Amino acid sequence: MDTETRPRGRPFARGNPGRRRGSRNKATVLAASLAKEQGEQMLAKAVEMAMGGNAQMMRFLLSRILPKERPVELEFPRLDYAHDSVDALAEIAEAVSSARISPREAADLSAIVSAFVRAIDITDAQTEIDELKSKLRSVLITLPSES
Repeated sequence: MDTETRPRGRPFARGNPGRRRGSRNKATVLAASLAKEQGEQMLAKAVEMAMGGNAQMMRFLLSRILPKERPVELEFPRLDYAHDSVDALAEIAEAVSSARISPREAADLSAIVSAFVRAIDITDAQTEIDELKSKLRSVLITLPSES
């Protein structure tokens, strides 16, 4: 069967299910055995290289040691209404400009504020729709029927 005609996600010919679930490839098995046998020595050598001034090794080790995210503490106003988001976004912008948070953290916080505002807007719209339906029902009930 030609590879162009095979459906996506079905790379094997009929009767050949491929590798069993949970089985590991050769590179993974080799890396695991190497780490088991010489892991401590490899780590010591990596630390030695980093302490010796190897910037790439230092960056690699720090990327594995340091947390990827950190807690951010900002004083947000209460978001009861959509227009309250302006004050929240102003606080985020001020925190970035004063270097209390990174631009990436600001983008994440802004996305949270935006999602919250969308939720408020949707809730408000649903409330208005429900009120209009109720008014429409009461008007339809009071209209004289045509006989």
